[in-house]
Amino acid sequence: MRLLRVHDGVSEGLPPGTPGSDDPPSFSSPVGPHISPQSPEPFFELVEFVRDIPPYAILSHTWEDEEVTFQDMQDVETAKKRKGYAKIMGAGRLALADGFEYLWVDSCCINKESSAELSEVLNSMYHYYANSEVCYTYLSDVRHDEDPRAGDSTFRKSKWFTRGWTLQELIAPVKVVFYDKDWVEIGSKFGLYDAVTAITRIPAQVLFKRDVSSFSIAKRMSWAAWRQTTRPEDRAYSLMGLFGVNIPPIYGEGLASAFLRLQREIINVSNDRSIFAWVADPDDHDTDSRGLLAKSPFEFRWSGSISVSQRFIGADSSFSITNSGTKIRLPLVQCGLTLTKAYLHCHDEESHQNVVILLRHGHAHGYTRCNAHKLLLDAGPLPLDHIQKVYVSELDFARHTYAVTMLRVMWDLEGSWSAPVQNYFETSSVNECGFLSADPLTGLFAPAPEPPNFENWGTERRKGQQDVSLEDENELVLVFNRAGDELGQRTFAVVLRKIVHDGSSSFMMKILTGRDVLDLPMIMTPNRNYIPITSPLPPSIYQATANLPRNETVSASLYKPPIPLDHKSFPRDHDWVFEIRVASEPEQPVLAASAITRTARTLSPPKLGFIVHTGCIAARSNAVLRLLKVFPADFFQEYHGPSWHYISIDPHDSESDNAYRLLMYDLSVTGPGPDETLLRAPVKLAVILGIQDSKAWSQTSFVKNVNVEEDSESVAMESLLRQSALTRRWEDEEPYVMEFQLSFYGFIAMHVTVGKKDSSILQPASHWAHVEIKWVDGQASRSFQDMEYFSEPTSDLDFEVCMMDS
Repeated sequence: MRLLRVHDGVSEGLPPGTPGSDDPPSFSSPVGPHISPQSPEPFFELVEFVRDIPPYAILSHTWEDEEVTFQDMQDVETAKKRKGYAKIMGAGRLALADGFEYLWVDSCCINKESSAELSEVLNSMYHYYANSEVCYTYLSDVRHDEDPRAGDSTFRKSKWFTRGWTLQELIAPVKVVFYDKDWVEIGSKFGLYDAVTAITRIPAQVLFKRDVSSFSIAKRMSWAAWRQTTRPEDRAYSLMGLFGVNIPPIYGEGLASAFLRLQREIINVSNDRSIFAWVADPDDHDTDSRGLLAKSPFEFRWSGSISVSQRFIGADSSFSITNSGTKIRLPLVQCGLTLTKAYLHCHDEESHQNVVILLRHGHAHGYTRCNAHKLLLDAGPLPLDHIQKVYVSELDFARHTYAVTMLRVMWDLEGSWSAPVQNYFETSSVNECGFLSADPLTGLFAPAPEPPNFENWGTERRKGQQDVSLEDENELVLVFNRAGDELGQRTFAVVLRKIVHDGSSSFMMKILTGRDVLDLPMIMTPNRNYIPITSPLPPSIYQATANLPRNETVSASLYKPPIPLDHKSFPRDHDWVFEIRVASEPEQPVLAASAITRTARTLSPPKLGFIVHTGCIAARSNAVLRLLKVFPADFFQEYHGPSWHYISIDPHDSESDNAYRLLMYDLSVTGPGPDETLLRAPVKLAVILGIQDSKAWSQTSFVKNVNVEEDSESVAMESLLRQSALTRRWEDEEPYVMEFQLSFYGFIAMHVTVGKKDSSILQPASHWAHVEIKWVDGQASRSFQDMEYFSEPTSDLDFEVCMMDS
């Protein structure tokens, strides 16, 4: 182990005039209360220890620009020129004041140019912190002159709590002391345990006793769910010490591969089945074709209440990874033709219900996990008389794999267009409706298994739909023809390709028109390329458009279908909706939101709160709804993904502002206007969520004459509550619809729905809320008196709004 030896120069007999002997310290910032500003400047030298390591202090911090490296420390004058040297100076002063001769700093005590040394240190770092006498935690973005328990405090928002490596740096040391940007002491992890627990979700028992072995794997993983690292693989490597395992770091392998190796190593030393109790992101493409292992710590974000699994009485509780998948014995209960409920023999500590996952039967004893975006809860007894040995296929994220995606193809055409037909590929064997899938190796086409079941709804529009399957690296080709067109000039084809990169699936889309459709067999070669569809929308939405003769526009949209708010349905029979529309007026694709789509006192997490999903169903332009701020500031607010947030509510404290929360949203709409310029003015919308007598309610308001940045929170809240007094809706009432017009873009409607969580689904809140923006087709439900807003970019937020019941 390499340590920094710290001394003050005076005890080393330095001659007068030498920097550090009598000169005042060059570190000009204020120092902690037990450090004298006149203390001499520390001197450092690197010392190697193989055994008999002396007592030492250790520094925890977040890496910033110009950190001091091992190479820099070979020349102290070079090291002093780097910004990071000030942190080493501050920690050195504290070490001297506390009587420590040695200090460990990760930036300069590790020779990162040696891969062998780096691997050894990464596998030993948890023990480095655990064996230290004290850990000085430097928070460069925190002030000491505030209440650290305030919801908007810099302590609550410090990036130190969001970094991957700092998790073990908080848990492992015996003593952790926090210092602000000026090295003023804020408190210790013991004195601030309630605030630290609220921020990190780490139980106080862990902070005090440092024993993590009694906590489930799922719960420990949940502590790392939202933490980030500069290199993605470090999100896995930083957890080795927390689980007492070692894996060699392989930078460049990607997070999914590194995390898979970590889980496999954990399985070698633990029989805790809670490692399988995770929830996939609803926007993932493969939620119905997963294995038992997670892709990343983020998938354990809802697993903080999962217990350690118990051993099956009289049965083998072990499980292992084989070349056929994960071999495991589980209680299985059939719940459909191919669906099986598998009990993990662990339970939710809050509801005391058994944790259940859904498996889909493939062949023999082979299964895959489906509906991976849910963890089911079952209040009944554990079916121990139905234990079976099964193999669950594991998706090796480090390799290319082929998985099937189910698509629901829907079309909405002018009456003069035929339903999708095919009559251009002489070498292809296709059905009469032209649904094609390409073999990834030969490029040949084969027919879809069933013809579409469409209906012609009247003479003006032709609509229909069909469910088809699409494998990785395969194409789906749909060819449409206008009746009476013999030359193929009024013809178009929509081509959708599924691709896999670094273990993740995505799609590429292209629309061919006119004579290009005739060349489709030559275009569709094994080395074919498409331009990825790019937009500011989330990755779960893809879109493309093309112009046709006669001022027609064809638009194609691919999106994840919404998950029912009651969460009671079984897995969908399709993963994506692929929608094709032809209109005589230019218009953008009709998109759907992805899956229903987060003072001295002791903080105690409220038992009530909302898991809030934000979604946009956009058309004609690109709309993004973004949560700006929560009033009053919520200390327990959590980020659960790009469109998910947890917001806490404390309705039992009648004297507190925490009886409800105001969520301030920014609606940004971009797209070509009449002069092809971009609309960029944002709209601010307010949503107020509350719970009274365990019953949820919501209010909505268009921000008018309220400056939420400058006005006090109480003034802003009072004004917005007054403006939206008539919009309150309870969980069992129809949602309030707020409509307004965006100039030439037409009408937008805002829907807010709330309700109680489904007790049969694991969810980290007592209630849910769904905030959705929709474009209104045609005219709004009441006159707007020719109001036009945002025709020019502006920051003025004083606008009128039309509100109405749904």
